[in-house]
Amino acid sequence: MTYSQQLAVQHGFGTGDRIVVPKSGWNIVEHHAVLYGNLNGEVMVAENKEGRGVVLTRLDQFLSEARAIKRHIRYTGSYQDQLMVMDRVSKRLGRRYDLWKYNCEHFVNEVLHLRAMSPQVKAVGTVAAAAGGLYLLSRLLK
Repeated sequence: MTYSQQLAVQHGFGTGDRIVVPKSGWNIVEHHAVLYGNLNGEVMVAENKEGRGVVLTRLDQFLSEARAIKRHIRYTGSYQDQLMVMDRVSKRLGRRYDLWKYNCEHFVNEVLHLRAMSPQVKAVGTVAAAAGGLYLLSRLLK
């Protein structure tokens, strides 16, 4: 059994599981990835990384780069659904990373739920819009 396989068993990971790790030192920004499954004897994680785009990374390498696992959300689909997730991941390999339009969270939501969305980006946009509105309001009230 390879080290990546041992880690998958140890953590109870299966194909289609969402793995969320902290991306920032303050645990505010999250990095999302999806467990792809076994490829040539190694357990692989699919992630969309800045500067690299959508790639497959060995599970042991992925976990060594993460400070901790913030959340592990088990995929509840059937075996056939897991195969479809793997197919969707494969079709997106190499797709470019875009912080606002196609980041790691967009990617994982798209391959798991067929909808590329990022609540983190939406929250940042809402906060920015609210801050801008408050600034304009303060200027008008002077």
